[in-house]
Amino acid sequence: MARWSMRGRDELIYVVDQSMRRHLPESERKAWRRMTEPMVVVPHADHELLRIASTRGLGVISNDTFRDYRRAHPWLEQRPPRVISWGVVDGAIALTVGTLPRVPDAVVSEREEHRALNARHIDPHRDRALLLCDWRCVHAGCLQHDLFPTRLLVWPEVSAGTAICPGCRRPLERLGPRVVVRQLVVTESPTGAERLRIPLDRAQRLKLGRGSLPDVVDITGGMDPDRALRISREHLLVSLGGRGRAMTLVVRDLGSRNGSEIRRWLGSNFAKPDPLPTGEDVLLGRGDLVELAGCLTVRLSGQHFGPPPDLPVADETGDDRFTA
Repeated sequence: MARWSMRGRDELIYVVDQSMRRHLPESERKAWRRMTEPMVVVPHADHELLRIASTRGLGVISNDTFRDYRRAHPWLEQRPPRVISWGVVDGAIALTVGTLPRVPDAVVSEREEHRALNARHIDPHRDRALLLCDWRCVHAGCLQHDLFPTRLLVWPEVSAGTAICPGCRRPLERLGPRVVVRQLVVTESPTGAERLRIPLDRAQRLKLGRGSLPDVVDITGGMDPDRALRISREHLLVSLGGRGRAMTLVVRDLGSRNGSEIRRWLGSNFAKPDPLPTGEDVLLGRGDLVELAGCLTVRLSGQHFGPPPDLPVADETGDDRFTA
């Protein structure tokens, strides 16, 4: 703590989850009541903790890695480090100032999706079967029934393993399996600025390239003309391989003029780029991406379930847009 105070940041704000009290032994709950006055007690501490740190320029004392907040708070991975981990050494609290390890965008988006689902009491692992179904509210007078009489177009909530309507809180009718659509994310290289998202299901094999060929998705619209010309008219073929959580991207260079390179994620950073062989299908791993002509990168979003069909797609920066 002295090390932190020497940096001129000796303001301490305690932020805790409301649920923390339930996990305390009965003998400590009276002490909890005496302590709550100087604390910020909120339903979900992470959001408020990082909001306060961000707006006041403070550090954070936590052993959390905050993977689902990296996009909203990029300073978590930046220097000077503002995250302090703690542990017990020889019976005393020891603090360590450090920078959180970098995680790939696909992992960040996966954790963001988990957080959104958890808000509806959905565990993406335990409740996977519920997420892969379409549902309908059959209860007249419920707003969700009136808005979506044939199929619920928002995620259900889950109670005791049963899908329930987020409106009337009564059980939903199961309609059958829903088609899972993953998303390709195309970004500028090297800035990482997102350009577009492309829906992709198991049955599709999409060609990505430049221009308006009838069977090619143009990924260069609005680019600087000189940079756009580096992308071939038929540059990359993409499809999905694997199953379930192991589903990932299969890529093939179509003989592009300026080539493609694979960037493998090593756990804390990317490996040096490897050329993508022409005409060969290559399976990307979790967090890997492929770079086209040094201009654009293509990767698979980490969101495994996507939004319910027919809804605007929330991109990984939080903006809403329709898939196209």
